[in-house]
Amino acid sequence: MLIRSLSCGSITDLSSVNETLFARNRENKTVILDVGGDQFTISRKTLRKYPTTRLGKMMAAKNLTDVFDYCHEYTPGKPPIYYFDRNPHNFAEILNMYRTGHFHITNNGCMIRLQLDLEFWMIDELVMEPCCALKYYQQLEIAQNEKEDDDATRQKELLLAEEEDFGNSALGRFRALIWSTIEYPWTNPFARGLAIFSLTMVLLSTFTFVLSTIDEFQENEKGEYNYSIVIQVIEENEKGEYNYPIVIQVIEENEKGEYNYPIVIQVIEVIDQVIILFFTLEYVVRNCYHL
Repeated sequence: MLIRSLSCGSITDLSSVNETLFARNRENKTVILDVGGDQFTISRKTLRKYPTTRLGKMMAAKNLTDVFDYCHEYTPGKPPIYYFDRNPHNFAEILNMYRTGHFHITNNGCMIRLQLDLEFWMIDELVMEPCCALKYYQQLEIAQNEKEDDDATRQKELLLAEEEDFGNSALGRFRALIWSTIEYPWTNPFARGLAIFSLTMVLLSTFTFVLSTIDEFQENEKGEYNYSIVIQVIEENEKGEYNYPIVIQVIEENEKGEYNYPIVIQVIEVIDQVIILFFTLEYVVRNCYHL
C-alpha cells in the first residue's frame, strides 16, 4: 500500500509498487473511490467526462507521482482503490454528476460545506442545474451571514471574558463581585435589588422631569410660582375652611396671598440630586472596573 500526504507531498514505500504495476492497473475499466471509509465503484470512462475536475485529472495521470497529487492513498489491485480523506456526505451527488451529466443537490446539509467540497473536487459551481443553483446560492448567503454573525459574537464573548478576568487575588475577586452585581442582576439577590432600585431611579427621574414641565411648577419673571389649577381643586367650605389639610400644608400662602416655594418643589429638587448622585456613582464604578 502506498500512503502519501497531500499537504507535504512525500511518498513512502514507493518501491513496493512500481510503475509497471500501476500501468497494468490503469487497464482496469473500473476503480474504487474510498471517500472517508465509504467506497464507490465507478468506471474510468465515466470519470473522464469532466477532465478538469480532481477525479478527471487523476484518471489522466500517467504515473504514481501525478496520482498522489489528487488522492491521499492508493492501493493497487483489480480494481485499484483511491482513498480520499474527506467527509462523504455530498460525494454521492457529486458522483451522480459524472454519471448523468447533471449536477443536482439535496435539501439536507450545510451549503458552506458543499462549497468546500466543490472546491476540493475542483468542480465549478456553474455546472449546477438552475433548479438547484437558485436554492444553493440563497442558502449559501444565509449560511455565510450566520457564520459571520456567530464568529463576531464568539469574538465579542472572548474579548468580554478577557476584560472581566480580574484575577484570583482577594482584590480581584472583590472587583469581580462588584462588577457582576452591577452588570449581571441575576447573579445574586443583592444584584437583583440593585437593579430594581436603578429602575426605580429611572422612573422617578422621568416622573420629576415631566412634573417640572407643568406650567404651575414653572417660575415666572418675578420668581414666583402660580398654582391656579391646584388651588381650584381645593374648595373652600361655608366656614372658610379647606377640606384638604395635607395639600394646604404642601402649598403655603405667604403674606401677599401668593404661593411661593412649596414643599413639592423642594422634594423634586431632592429627588433630582439623589438620582444624579446614584447614576454618577454607577458610572464611576462601571468605568473604573478595569483599573
